[in-house]
Amino acid sequence: MIHVRCDTQAIAIPLGQLPFCTEFLQVNRLFDPWVNSCPLVLTSPNVPSTRDALGTTVLSILSGHQRYAHISVLRGDTINPALLGMS
Repeated sequence: MIHVRCDTQAIAIPLGQLPFCTEFLQVNRLFDPWVNSCPLVLTSPNVPSTRDALGTTVLSILSGHQRYAHISVLRGDTINPALLGMS
């Protein structure tokens, strides 16, 4: 279970709701079966794991990104990828 504490004095950020979404995916056991059943096969020596590729896509969609270039915003996020077990 995730405990989120709100700071009423802090500036609101668009990624603030993501921990609730990632907890939902984990608690309801929706993410792991999806990752395990994914037929994605990548062969580059620099390829991310299937979990990382799918997790990045999900987090980007949940963040409201509409362009591939917006995914780079997630690079500084250390909380949500860890909640999905991403490296």
